[in-house]
Amino acid sequence: MGLAPMAVLPVHQRRGIGSSLVRAGLEACTQLGFAAVIVLGHAEYYPRFGFQPASRFALRCEYDVPDDVFMALELKAGILTGKSGTIRYTLRSGTHRFAHTDAVMKTGKVFVIAGFWALLVVLAVHLLQFPGSVPDFNRASGGGVLLDASPAFTSDAVYERLAGYGEAGRQNYSFRNVSVDVLLPLSVLPFLFLFIGRAVSRFSFRPLLRAVFLSVPVVYVAFDLLENASVLALLANYPERMNVLAASLPYTTLIKRAASLLALGIPLAMVVFQFVRRRQLQAAARP
Repeated sequence: MGLAPMAVLPVHQRRGIGSSLVRAGLEACTQLGFAAVIVLGHAEYYPRFGFQPASRFALRCEYDVPDDVFMALELKAGILTGKSGTIRYTLRSGTHRFAHTDAVMKTGKVFVIAGFWALLVVLAVHLLQFPGSVPDFNRASGGGVLLDASPAFTSDAVYERLAGYGEAGRQNYSFRNVSVDVLLPLSVLPFLFLFIGRAVSRFSFRPLLRAVFLSVPVVYVAFDLLENASVLALLANYPERMNVLAASLPYTTLIKRAASLLALGIPLAMVVFQFVRRRQLQAAARP
């Protein structure tokens, strides 16, 4: 983000108005998710807010100006490390912004494609009739309910469910767990990871908290695959009972469900928060 020229009428100077405006602007930039701010201004004034010569970050101004009047401030620590080049201003909605890069556009396209693919797979698995789909299992098992769709919380209940599937239903369930039920989470993972990654990148979280957020989709997929392996083991050894594994299965399912909800809920909450905050800032900026 570029800090536009700021001035205070002489009659109102020496009251801290300019400093308040700059600090409010930097706070707004942070809330809106911007990672860095550049300014072209007095070399004696802006360093008090943390600005330093942009040349220290190997950044140059598109205009021919002295080195010490073109400055930069990292709102996210280290965001400018390894960056270099010429900063060019673009005027958009009354504010100066960095020009959009091809990389940003490509990331957006990948996100849309990943979301479309995830939605397509989810709908196909739950609505279409093909080997391994939910309708196909319902047909083969005579209307049986998948263990991950409605968990059974005792080993007796798990084996009662397995017995009710019949031989054809159990074979179908085994095939489903090594095919469709592997494809589904792996198809959803890229979308969830990109979704939460894009949302987190708009905030100045600490690295550890950022890593925790980014790990949520991975936790979901890991427990989904663990659930598949558990069901496969129960089916492979049926009718021999594996009571400990059967009793732990519903809790694996609950953790998987919680992680999947968090993988969607966390970025959605961030997007809503940012939208509301942006509207508040826009309303406050109106005369």
